[in-house]
Amino acid sequence: MTDNPQQEVVARICDRLRDGVTVQTKRMFGGVSVMVDGELWVSVGKRGDLLVRVNHERYADLCARDGVSAARMGERDMGPGWLVVDAAHTSNADIDFWLGEASRHGR
Repeated sequence: MTDNPQQEVVARICDRLRDGVTVQTKRMFGGVSVMVDGELWVSVGKRGDLLVRVNHERYADLCARDGVSAARMGERDMGPGWLVVDAAHTSNADIDFWLGEASRHGR
């Protein structure tokens, strides 16, 4: 990781999404969100952790993975469809996995 893990993870995500899609980044949720073709897929926190939008039917299975927890905003659970992935679980293979899950969130 670099001195700025957020920027490093955002750059790796964007590099993996360049082909055939429109990628935008926006500041929201206290991080940098990555929008793909106008849909929010993932947001990267200051420490390099991920907030990932996933299909609610896969939520329980995905929560059981190492380094994954239910997303919370303050004291409130964001509900099935939003997960947090710890920064320690953001290797390129991990990012590929989570981008695949995020791509299916609306299906």
